[in-house]
Amino acid sequence: EIRAEFTDDRQLSNFAFMVGDQAGNIIGDFKNSDQGQLSDKQFSYSKTITIPSPLSVNNFCLHFSLTDAAGNTASKKVCLTVL
Repeated sequence: EIRAEFTDDRQLSNFAFMVGDQAGNIIGDFKNSDQGQLSDKQFSYSKTITIPSPLSVNNFCLHFSLTDAAGNTASKKVCLTVL
């Protein structure tokens, strides 16, 4: 399960989540992407992802992108290796 907490001093506007490679390209093995509108200063995200078997790559990244009400965007990625 993936869990993340995000905050803004004013208001969050929208978010996007996807599983991809380090450059942010979608990996076809994964069918996990999500996006939505926000209207609060805080956002809690929780999602269960399934790692497909067989997997065509052994490295993948979780990409988060949030935009606040002023139009400022912040992105974060966490990369994982499957052994």
